[in-house]
Amino acid sequence: MTTYIRNYLDHPSEDTNLPSSKSRNSPTPEEISQSIENVMKILKNNFQAKKSK
Repeated sequence: MTTYIRNYLDHPSEDTNLPSSKSRNSPTPEEISQSIENVMKILKNNFQAKKSK
């Protein structure tokens, strides 16, 4: 899991510079699942690209 996603999951609302209308809430289980799927796709594509070189 990337550092950004891990930090977001661990500390979803610690960004005090955001206006209240833009404050981050804890991600839903669906959002967490989608983020993990996206990261796995990126890692898989990167691994396949390096393997084919």
